[in-house]
Amino acid sequence: MISAGRPDRGFTLMETLLVMSISFIILGIGVPSYAQFIRDLRVSQATNELRQSLRVAQVEAVKRNSVVRLCPSNDGVACNAGDSWNQGWITYIKPDESFEDLTETQVLFYQNRLKNVRITKNGHATVKINPGYTIGSNQTFTVCPKQQQLSGTQVVLTQAGRIRTELNIGIC
Repeated sequence: MISAGRPDRGFTLMETLLVMSISFIILGIGVPSYAQFIRDLRVSQATNELRQSLRVAQVEAVKRNSVVRLCPSNDGVACNAGDSWNQGWITYIKPDESFEDLTETQVLFYQNRLKNVRITKNGHATVKINPGYTIGSNQTFTVCPKQQQLSGTQVVLTQAGRIRTELNIGIC
């Protein structure tokens, strides 16, 4: 027998199912957006790391009155052949022009591998920055999410040394 002074406590089965179904719908909408947010965040981080490395190279070239180079590297000691920069890169000063032999090289900065992004560069593998910021020709880096062919960013280093970022390009 139910007492008249005390109401029943708790939720009915229908109320519980309704709340759960609304929660699942909201999660179904939110999870893909969160995954895209994480991909965009990784591309943004890689773009910023690349811009910072180029800027440090420019400052060091002026400060030391010497040519500073950047090249892809997976160990922080030697340059890799090719245009894949997602394994990392080094910023260095080298007195001669040889690509393979880095015995007299002073490594200024090493960027570790960046996960879940692809970074490629047009033209030669090495970027050469002169003390006056001039580089000879435009250098374009493309930063894209690794798993999917979605939009990414481009970092463009102009002949005059200006660093420009183009967002949400559709060439990944």
